[in-house]
Amino acid sequence: MFTATSSRLFEGTHEIDNPNDIRAERALLIAELDVQVSEHVRLDFVIPYTFAEFHTVVGGNPTEFDRSGLSDVSGTLVWTPWGDGLDLEEFLSPWNVSFAFGVKAPNGRVSNDGTNDTPAKLGSGSTDFTFGAAYCGRLSRDWELFASAFVTLNGPEREPETATGQRVVNGDLWRTRLGTTVRALPWLTASVSVDAEVRGRNRLDDVVLPQSGGTIWSVTPGLSVDIGAGAWLFAGVSVPVRRDVNNSQLVSNETWTFGVSWLF
Repeated sequence: MFTATSSRLFEGTHEIDNPNDIRAERALLIAELDVQVSEHVRLDFVIPYTFAEFHTVVGGNPTEFDRSGLSDVSGTLVWTPWGDGLDLEEFLSPWNVSFAFGVKAPNGRVSNDGTNDTPAKLGSGSTDFTFGAAYCGRLSRDWELFASAFVTLNGPEREPETATGQRVVNGDLWRTRLGTTVRALPWLTASVSVDAEVRGRNRLDDVVLPQSGGTIWSVTPGLSVDIGAGAWLFAGVSVPVRRDVNNSQLVSNETWTFGVSWLF
């Protein structure tokens, strides 16, 4: 049986470091295809296209430039070994456990003109691997609790960062999420989660880059509306509530997400 869902079609982010240093506006168009290939296995594919506008002030001289293009494409295998969906009878059940194994291709790399400390990249330039697990249990037919934990292991960039042939290795990323989903009306579902991201320090070959790494905590509420014919509209916003990063970094303010999901 094959089931496909197209979702996360638009995601916008406003990022700011210092008004007198670097400001970046990003908008992403993301096509996602989820294919249920068997009772226990699902494949997820994500193809993002980025539109980015950068504003910098260096030595009192403002500079603006735009970049757009294909970002890093990723694929994930989701394995539910003990069931094909939520156990409607038990909150604590092995049916509610899933595992994920993903890989991201470095096709979104854009040259950064020999620098390694600016955000003018559409992709990481590296092949990354993600492993994790998720649990989603129903307290009732209208109320679910969910939790997940993932780690992304980053490889070295495919292209040298400098004329000397040095390569940047991005720090590994740990992500956790704890949240709940409630069906408020037959056609309306609300959700909220607390998210944490912990990123290790980046390296230029064996040299640790000081402006990298840190921990960001966010709260993410969202709404999903069933519009019929197997389609849903959804919107959400991720709001950072605590940011502990090393030195001066480009970090996100709120991130808004809008999209449509269609089951066919």
